[in-house]
Amino acid sequence: MYDFEGQPAGFDFLGFNIRQYPIGKYAVRKTKVALNFRTLIRPSKSKTREHFAKMKEVINKTRKTDVLLMELNPKIIGWARYYRTAVSYKTFKWLDTLLFKALLKWQYKKHPTRSRKWLNQIYYHKKREKNWVFGMKSPKNNELVSLKSYTDVPIERFVKVKGEKSPYDGDILYWSLRLNNHPTMSGNVSKLLKKQKGLCNICKLPFFPTDIIERDHIILLSKNGTNKISNMQLLHGHCHKIKTANDRKLV
Repeated sequence: MYDFEGQPAGFDFLGFNIRQYPIGKYAVRKTKVALNFRTLIRPSKSKTREHFAKMKEVINKTRKTDVLLMELNPKIIGWARYYRTAVSYKTFKWLDTLLFKALLKWQYKKHPTRSRKWLNQIYYHKKREKNWVFGMKSPKNNELVSLKSYTDVPIERFVKVKGEKSPYDGDILYWSLRLNNHPTMSGNVSKLLKKQKGLCNICKLPFFPTDIIERDHIILLSKNGTNKISNMQLLHGHCHKIKTANDRKLV
């Protein structure tokens, strides 16, 4: 079925576009019934254009690089997180491209007499494996403060709740892993569970509700490790004992 513009039938709802796209006779189908269409949920074109118009407005009215980064980064991450459960990767890449072009115009307008080579050295840097990352070096510690990317936000599909699971069934491990928080479990443990996908960081086996789960410092405090969540991991009780014994041998 098609609408009056010749597009597959669909509608917009809460910023998402829901449409049924026809598929070929020999296409791989994930359903048991051989349907002749595939339903895809994407960010709506109108909301995408509206969002980018706001981004351009911020870019055009801002002169300082640090202020620009402070204004753009929360908008990029917030918008991408809202749409990350849908079919959004191509939209994210398209927005990254448009933002790159808009920032090029901003640089030329700000420095009309400077060469492209000079602009590249000032505004673009290498971050890990990525080149051409827009940002600035902090004058205090020379640390790079970079612009976030839409594609940095991973696509996370919505997963149905298992069977007859309920938040009141007492399965703290399952709901902490799913919801990223639980009133009877600390926030850091819930975050680590989600980060590790419910697996022990040493034996790579899943945690079960009856298991003893312990927090561990990846780099020991005695070796200049920190209490930050990036230096923490969750281990089975017996795995933690083995790691602690090995750490003592290295001291």
